[in-house]
Amino acid sequence: MVQKANKNIRQMKGREIHDVLNIGSLTFNKASGAQKNLAAGPHLKPLVLDPAAPTFTTDASTARSVRPGALLAIYNNSGTAGAITLGTDAAVPALAIGVADSSGRVGIACKPNDWTYVSVYDKSFIRTTAATLLVYIVEDDTYISNESISK
Repeated sequence: MVQKANKNIRQMKGREIHDVLNIGSLTFNKASGAQKNLAAGPHLKPLVLDPAAPTFTTDASTARSVRPGALLAIYNNSGTAGAITLGTDAAVPALAIGVADSSGRVGIACKPNDWTYVSVYDKSFIRTTAATLLVYIVEDDTYISNESISK
């Protein structure tokens, strides 16, 4: 009997190809004799509430849908720690820091007055413990697709 399983594959939109062998040349600074290393920051976008009639938010204190493979930039605009929970459906709970439930979801800590970066990998819903956790999506042309494979 053939068992079917799924595997998650990172995909890229379009046909853009970046030559990874050329990255070293592009980032080398001849004047200093070293690699350029200046963090310019990611391009951040708000969460999309309704693609048909574009409305946006950074509040994920109620469950919000995200694209699998997304990278989130979360700013905790509070003096106390908060948490974000990832899940596969809109029933994702707002779990406290470090609390795990029977489905294997866990409250991921977000430091006070600081940024936290979280990859959702194959999850498609998020929820925070407070509206003071401002959630942004880091612009990225790649995504996760789930493909069936035979074993």
